[in-house]
Amino acid sequence: MAKINLKNLDMQLLAKYWYIVVLLIIVATGFYFRALPARFGELQALDPFYLYRMSEAVVEGNTQLLEADTTRYYPNSINFWETEFVLPVYLPAYSYMAISALGISMNFLDFAIIWPAIMGAIAVFVSFFLGKELFKSTHIRSILSGLFVAFFMATTPAFLTRSSAGFFEKEPISGPFIMLSLYFFIRAFRKGSWFDGAIAGVMLSAVGLSWGGASYLYLLFGGFLMFLFLANFVVVSIDYLFGGMTHILQKMEPFFSMQMIKAYVPMLAVSIIIPSLFPRNIVSSSYLWISSAAMIILAIRYSVDRFNLVRKEHIQFVLPSVLACVFVFMLVGSMFSDTIWSQVNSVTALVTGGGGAVVTTTVAENAPGSWDNVYSMLGNSFSNNIIPELSAYNQYFALYMFMFLGVGLLAYRFYKTHNWMMILPAFWGISTIWGIFYRVRLAFLLGPPAAVLGGFFCAWVIERSFRFVQKDHMRAITKHSLAIMFSVFAGFALLVLYRSSFGFAAFLLLSVLAVAGIAFYTKKNTGVNTKSLLPLVAVAFTAFMISINIANTLVYASSIGPSICFARDNTKCLNIDESGEIQLNLDQPWYQAFNFLATQTPEDSVVLSWWDFGYWFQERGERNSVVDGGHLGGAGLTGEARDYEVATWFTDNVENWNKHEWLEEYSVDYILMDYTLPGKYGAISKIASKGESIIGFLEFQRSGMNPRDNVTVHTFVAGPYELWVPLTDGGALVGGSPPMLLVKQGDQYVSKAYINDVCTTSGIIRVGEQEPSMGGCVTLGQTGIFYIPEEAEYSIFVDLQFMDGYGLPVEKVFDNQLVRIYKVSYDSQPLQEVQELLSGDFQLE
Repeated sequence: MAKINLKNLDMQLLAKYWYIVVLLIIVATGFYFRALPARFGELQALDPFYLYRMSEAVVEGNTQLLEADTTRYYPNSINFWETEFVLPVYLPAYSYMAISALGISMNFLDFAIIWPAIMGAIAVFVSFFLGKELFKSTHIRSILSGLFVAFFMATTPAFLTRSSAGFFEKEPISGPFIMLSLYFFIRAFRKGSWFDGAIAGVMLSAVGLSWGGASYLYLLFGGFLMFLFLANFVVVSIDYLFGGMTHILQKMEPFFSMQMIKAYVPMLAVSIIIPSLFPRNIVSSSYLWISSAAMIILAIRYSVDRFNLVRKEHIQFVLPSVLACVFVFMLVGSMFSDTIWSQVNSVTALVTGGGGAVVTTTVAENAPGSWDNVYSMLGNSFSNNIIPELSAYNQYFALYMFMFLGVGLLAYRFYKTHNWMMILPAFWGISTIWGIFYRVRLAFLLGPPAAVLGGFFCAWVIERSFRFVQKDHMRAITKHSLAIMFSVFAGFALLVLYRSSFGFAAFLLLSVLAVAGIAFYTKKNTGVNTKSLLPLVAVAFTAFMISINIANTLVYASSIGPSICFARDNTKCLNIDESGEIQLNLDQPWYQAFNFLATQTPEDSVVLSWWDFGYWFQERGERNSVVDGGHLGGAGLTGEARDYEVATWFTDNVENWNKHEWLEEYSVDYILMDYTLPGKYGAISKIASKGESIIGFLEFQRSGMNPRDNVTVHTFVAGPYELWVPLTDGGALVGGSPPMLLVKQGDQYVSKAYINDVCTTSGIIRVGEQEPSMGGCVTLGQTGIFYIPEEAEYSIFVDLQFMDGYGLPVEKVFDNQLVRIYKVSYDSQPLQEVQELLSGDFQLE
């Protein structure tokens, strides 16, 4: 009986499946970066607090979730099933119950914090198979493509930001399903498989049940087919006029055959049917018009060919004719049909990023993006913190550089092969960049196509460089390439640990010597030609690129943390005691306010502030809120009604307080103001005026002082503006000497004006009557130095934010300098001081 040599068998398996080990290292690295924010022990941002609360309710309610959530938009309850996607709540809840059933003991908050990092790591793992399937020309190129795609998915900030620990949101869940839907779609097309097409539909359904951004994925598939139809139109036209395009038309034929029918039709059908079973879905929206139209056109084109409806020589004219008919139908129909007109407008709004005033004005992530967003999210400028010496060169190692090179390479490959599938990743990447210019939050969607394009380019360079190596030299070149890669990685690791200019110079010198030395040794001992050494250079560049991107991701991921607390020096925001109770770090200003709400106010209290903090009130403050980040109106209201009501109340004059009857109707008990709200007043005023005006505050920073006798003129700056404030040695304003606002250009002051009013906690004080003057007031408060324009000087917002609610029917019950809480009184009218405040009768003593 022959003996099996296990050692040789292990080496053979390692040689055959080496990439699995590399893939697992990449996935582990991606998970490590995403897990870094978990050290603070708190959720990120705003929406995760609501989704966490709902998911925890599923766990504690034995998979049941109450339909009426009265903590939101009090007293009008919100029906979860009608307003939210189900997977972000139920998938983590069921996953948590599954691991608990396996005996893994873990608090649900800890699980929720690490959950996005787990989903991000799964997306990294799945991306390998997408890259491998998409670029399947040679075995080694497909493997390398998959590995590079996974690496960029693991490290690019564009995808990492919303799949990091604590971001218990919709995007982390959608990530793996986005990659899987594309993987099975490509697989279904290549194999002509109904089954794979249906699985692609299931994956696309999961995206649609996770996140509203699924609409862009539907548009991707439908838009890709529409692009092919238009390309066919152009090719047919050129062939008809000039001829010579027959070979290109033949290459396009699979995309209009049963091959594409089996991939696209089941995918779209399943992805429409499954989400339609749930109240909150995108099926009934206009987002599917392009996808559905593409399916109908595809079916017409295939049916004409399959059933010989036209002569064979005329088949090429079918698609151009159908497209022309569709265009005429939409053009004429929109003139006579309100339904068609509204659908066209809806699609246009989606494509151009249109949205309501509240969403596009006050939600920073929905604001228009720019090339700077693309470069920052796909770049590696954060690595400058570790290696500032490379700040002028780091763009050469950035993902956006490889992404653009990948688009160019795919164009070249398309020119050489006329493989129309090469259009898909380029179309994906370019269309997503275009989307970012309308909504910056789509940077998350840019991560996957950028990784695919950049991964393909890097894989192609490596694979092509190895083609110059003769077969009998391949083993030596491969071995020495690994030695170079190890040398660069080791040197870079030492550089990160011992940061200095000397260390950087030593690293560069040793890297160059290592490459040169190994190349010399290889050539001398194997007799390879110069071209055969190209892989060593390519591998060295790749190793350096990997090192730079890892350093960039390390710095970036380390900077991510919760918004609700000031997380410094890895200080935990909260802890969970042995009984499972959450213990807030009461050194944090926000937690002090939440602790006050949770322990010092009645349980049925209702809290009002701008919408940003609603979810925080509900979860950490354990109290009802009037508005939150859902931008809903509640029962009897529509769309942005609540946000508009709050905006008009904030911007109204203090004397009109009692005209806002909804305060008592909504049972508002407490009003909270925090230090960030002045920066949001511009958005609030824009919503209140329905986009007609924007009123902002100038916030100044201290820059110096100029003593004069027993008076000191303090200087504050805000861009080209300077504010001069004369104060006595005791810090009091000097009577008769109001603050002065100056505008500076270069070293010259081009204008100046006195501001005679000062907004204080004792009302609006008239400091002087100096000319030239300008309206408005100056605040010298604990939360900063501001100039308040005349249009907002007497607003409820300014009174609450800077004047401690002076003259209003409120009582300040909490103040830690950064956060104030007022208790509302409905038994008294605004005090007489309000009229005095408006008349400016107060004078400085």
